Amino acid sequence: MAKKSKRVRMHPTKGGNPRKAVCVHCREIVGIVQLGDHDTVWRDPENARNQWIGRMTDAKRAFKGREPVRLRIIEDDEVIPAGVCDNCERKAGRQLELMEKGGLLFSCKMCHGSGVLPPSPETFQARLEMGIPAPEPAKLEFSDGCPLCAGGKESTDE
Repeated sequence: MAKKSKRVRMHPTKGGNPRKAVCVHCREIVGIVQLGDHDTVWRDPENARNQWIGRMTDAKRAFKGREPVRLRIIEDDEVIPAGVCDNCERKAGRQLELMEKGGLLFSCKMCHGSGVLPPSPETFQARLEMGIPAPEPAKLEFSDGCPLCAGGKESTDE
């Protein structure tokens, strides 16, 4: 069986078509992506969150045979979300440690922020009321302001 080539198929006018790759969380530059002729964004017809950059045939295969919907052509100065930076990786590790010790994930409908509340008598009480003991994941959702809205900083940004 012949091995599939890993070479980038060159774009007719843009060559390798290099773009900055940024962290999917904080948008810090994490590298360079060579798009080549893969400059179209496709969407899964059954799940709008699933998107694919590349050729339609590859998108169709990724979407398990469903006909992809063409969203747009990637702009020349557009950055590509690809991977997670070292800072976000460390932050996720610290958040997991805090959660396992009794902290709580939180999100806020008002500021759209999220983070982890460190273990405290209040988080243990909230977990008790929810019936979710540590180290199981548990989440609070604030609708009228959170620690971030109040001017505090997320507990895991130390």
